[in-house]
Amino acid sequence: MLESPLDELNGADLFLRATVLEERHGYATARDSYTVADERLYSADVREARDAMLTRVVELVARGDGRVADIATGRGTLLERLLEGTERPLVATDVSETVLGRVRARLGTERIEYIVADARTLPFEDGSVPTVVSHLGLANVPDANPLLRELRRVSRELIATHVFFRNDDERNLAAAHEFGLGGLATRDAALSAFAAAGWSAAVDLEREVHAEPTPASELVPGVVIDGLPAMPASVTWSVIVARA
Repeated sequence: MLESPLDELNGADLFLRATVLEERHGYATARDSYTVADERLYSADVREARDAMLTRVVELVARGDGRVADIATGRGTLLERLLEGTERPLVATDVSETVLGRVRARLGTERIEYIVADARTLPFEDGSVPTVVSHLGLANVPDANPLLRELRRVSRELIATHVFFRNDDERNLAAAHEFGLGGLATRDAALSAFAAAGWSAAVDLEREVHAEPTPASELVPGVVIDGLPAMPASVTWSVIVARA
């Protein structure tokens, strides 16, 4: 995988290659592989919708003051944009110490604090974080109701990118429920869950696009980058803004 030319690897294997390179040699060595992987994993329409939502989140966050906690930071996609586009102090949280370590190595510690934590049991005092944000993190944490209640406990404002499936998309909704991620999979379900957790939530920005399942690795059997969509689908990329 590491010796193969980039044009011989599919999106999944390029992403795996980039992950290994970043772990061994740092992000600069992996950057090209990540960039090409992104282009092969996702259509131009999906990438444009994602980037529009991320830009909107940064715009909204920049208007506020005080600490911002990024929930389920992952690879730090949103965190990096917040570092560049706002002046607010940032907290990166993720359940994986390894994942946070990679982000720390790339983005450093100026204005960013790193905390290993489950999003459903955050180490913050009640109401102590002015704004919590997440890039697709809400959709990847099982048990939506405890998650939203915990975010409501620590903060009074939540701004997140999210992807909705259509109410009639039976196969992808079934797959989401199988993964334990069905609670926020549709617009109606998500807004109801927010309300039940004490939030007043609305969709601030949205864009409907066609999405294909990401390809499986050809070199590592059984590895798929994204579990959803499991089938081709019309999905809605969105920015959810919720306030207490």
